[in-house]
Amino acid sequence: MKRFDRLVLVISAVTLVISALGLFYFDRFIHVSTSDNYDIIAMTTHVTGIVRRRPAKGFTFYTLEKGDELPNGEYVFTSESSSTMLDFVTGTRIKVHENSLIRVKKIDGGVEVQIESEDGVVSGTIGEKDKLKVKSKKDLIELSGEDEPQFEVTAKNGHMEVEAFKKNLKIKNLGKERVLQNQKISLKEEAEKEEKKEANAPNSGTKKESIDRKGSANALDTGKSVRVGIVDEYEFSEVSQVQISKIRLKTPYPEESMIFLHTKGGEIIVLPKAICKSNCELQVFEGDRQIFQKLYITNQVPATILRIKQRMFGNYFWTYKDEEGSLKGNFGVRQRTKEAFNEAVLEKRAIEVLN
Repeated sequence: MKRFDRLVLVISAVTLVISALGLFYFDRFIHVSTSDNYDIIAMTTHVTGIVRRRPAKGFTFYTLEKGDELPNGEYVFTSESSSTMLDFVTGTRIKVHENSLIRVKKIDGGVEVQIESEDGVVSGTIGEKDKLKVKSKKDLIELSGEDEPQFEVTAKNGHMEVEAFKKNLKIKNLGKERVLQNQKISLKEEAEKEEKKEANAPNSGTKKESIDRKGSANALDTGKSVRVGIVDEYEFSEVSQVQISKIRLKTPYPEESMIFLHTKGGEIIVLPKAICKSNCELQVFEGDRQIFQKLYITNQVPATILRIKQRMFGNYFWTYKDEEGSLKGNFGVRQRTKEAFNEAVLEKRAIEVLN
């Protein structure tokens, strides 16, 4: 190889490396500089393995590093064999282990930390005005306390064990609230005891009805369910403008290529626009099958809630048109597993865990 050719090759390689480094640091600079410094609510004090973060209004994932600040609404993902520790300005301090989804947000006078974990451990202290919600495959709890109580939550096989230490820890589960101190409880054991009580109670034949009512309860309070005649196994519910204003979704929703994870089914709202101006039509498809179609008049909410049953998984897309033009989008519904969660993170998809 001639000297000139070698020189060109070396210069090209150096230029490529400099460009890659420049793009990396520029991307991080843009991300950090767009955060509102007055909205910072937590600091990352420890990171092990690969941990990622996503802004509340963004789609791009960034690597979370020690010393990074977290603004309101930020998402954090811990992957396989990773963990992170977060210190909040309100006094809460938590350590979250692998395969967990964390969201931090402000509430009245404090912060709320939402954690969804497959099988893992969450531990730390809770600030006086803060709330910590932890969700596993089968349990959902809310923790709080008045004097920064210490706690440890272990998720195993879908159920949780909760341990409180010296100070009083308030725990809310299935609508019941109690206080723990120097105590450890198993939600699985408590659920089994409750089932035995119901089975042995008089008129236990009504148990199935109560479970069915609980399972079909709609968090959005959508009222009457409308069964669509196109595909019988799917059910849809209507949505009012009042409900849309309460949940405050950014349209169009779901976000493009969003992934929904579930084990027991759930509800997905399809909301192309906040309001119909004139002659609006919404269609929803599962693969090539049309499963929903509806026309909307002026000032109606052009939206529907798709009820996903326990074993429903697949790829969906929707189309919407009105006098201003047309919109379309797609989303996926997957079984909630570690593999599906990690795959969605690596593909930089927006993720929502239904249960």
